[in-house]
Amino acid sequence: MPKNYPASRHNTRVSRMMSLLLPISILMGCSKSNHSSPASPLNDMDHKFLTDASFSNYDEIDASKLTSSQSSNGEVKTLGQEMINDYRTSESELGNIADSLKVPIPAEPDSAHKLKINKLMALSGAAFDTTYLRDMINDHQGAISLFQKELNTGQSARLQQFVNKYLPRIQRHLTIADSIMGVLQQH
Repeated sequence: MPKNYPASRHNTRVSRMMSLLLPISILMGCSKSNHSSPASPLNDMDHKFLTDASFSNYDEIDASKLTSSQSSNGEVKTLGQEMINDYRTSESELGNIADSLKVPIPAEPDSAHKLKINKLMALSGAAFDTTYLRDMINDHQGAISLFQKELNTGQSARLQQFVNKYLPRIQRHLTIADSIMGVLQQH
């Protein structure tokens, strides 16, 4: 301390500096701890999307496999094969994303979808075609809603890219299924 500097003035100045630095150091400490534990890259919608989209993929694949043996309509069979190809690709990509995010996803359809598959297996010809198309229309409307919710409220950039890639395909499948159904209902 300099010779001519009064001790009380020094103590007041140190106290004032400490009173300013203490809150700053506390804030920095809090800020530091927040940065060391980053927020999860996924929110609840992302988790729901991963699970529901995977269930949907398996359902579409399993139901569409039946078109080759149960359908009597060439357009239904063609749509079925296109959906098998698209949903296998979709599920493979979704599985890779889930693995990289360390999030488990289903490996088969859920029980509700298995029940629908069993009902479809009991049908053939025109009865199969109309039931299959009705199911595909309903499922695709639900999938479009799910994908749009993920776009609007999801947090994961990777899932957003996935949605942007596959949503147009789902919309296309819906349009085709709806069109085929319209033709079948006219007969």
